[in-house]
Amino acid sequence: MTALLTAMLLIQPSPQTPDQEVLARLPGEIAVTRIDYLEYLYKVFGHVRLEELLLDRALEREVGTLDLDGIAPAVQAGLRDPQARSRQALKTLVDANHDGDFAAYDRYLARTGRTRKGALRSLQTETLRRDRIAAIIQVHRQSSEPRLRRLFDEHYGVDGLQVRVRHIYQSFDKVHRELTAHADPGEKISEKLVDATVRQRMQTLLLTLQDGSSFATAVAQGSDDLQARQQAKDPRTAKDAGWIRNYRFQRFGVEFAQTVRSMKSGELRGPVKAAHGYHIIKLETLKQTRFEDVQDELNKLLKIEPASLAEQRQLRERLLKKYQITEALRK
Repeated sequence: MTALLTAMLLIQPSPQTPDQEVLARLPGEIAVTRIDYLEYLYKVFGHVRLEELLLDRALEREVGTLDLDGIAPAVQAGLRDPQARSRQALKTLVDANHDGDFAAYDRYLARTGRTRKGALRSLQTETLRRDRIAAIIQVHRQSSEPRLRRLFDEHYGVDGLQVRVRHIYQSFDKVHRELTAHADPGEKISEKLVDATVRQRMQTLLLTLQDGSSFATAVAQGSDDLQARQQAKDPRTAKDAGWIRNYRFQRFGVEFAQTVRSMKSGELRGPVKAAHGYHIIKLETLKQTRFEDVQDELNKLLKIEPASLAEQRQLRERLLKKYQITEALRK
């Protein structure tokens, strides 16, 4: 039992000490020994922490057998120097949660009965575990066309088409409210009238663009997108007014996407109908990449891609089975 409990000391075990070493003492001859503490931990956590320890040992052995060439550089660096990796992780944590104030972080730890040294050791265990998991998964990850196609779409645009699109948008709802406000009492405003009104306004706006008006001016005058109008009126951001960031042929519907796909760089199109209104579209730039031309690069990207939750679950199950961890915990 003592040997099993001793295994609960997860992080950098100190040189061998007697089980009866006193870890803490209270007035009145109340002392807590190392074995007292280990038994307490075992009662509280049961097999949970022991399973983690056994998995960490299995991960360590697995990584030791691998050729880590080609995996993510950050993962390689973490395996070479876990202490530096954990210090950086701690800084990131303090920056995110305590505005970079380590004194505030120390006060937070003190309220929870912890120290920065202890937190750093715990963080080192966590980061090292993550890096070992990432290394094993990245080394063994198999390339396949569906995986490469997904990366292709993410990095080179859907079907290899990267576009920079700007638009001017006018809303059916806004025009419906305007027409209703000026209608006779009880008069019903039809969808057909709303559609025709928005379309006519957009055609007029398109004519001004075709006659040489700048796109930013047209956005400022005619867009129902408040943020786009504000951008258009500011000389510092006018060139981006109406820009659809990271457009990937999904927003604004099928007709919008089909129109963009059929356009040439610098071309204007409209009015294009969508679910909530009409658009005038300007295709600023277009870049087409062939899948066959970038497969080598895609394989490199696949190699260093972070481990997914599904991959992590599969690795855990494989290690539990390979090292008979579940059986060991029953003994």
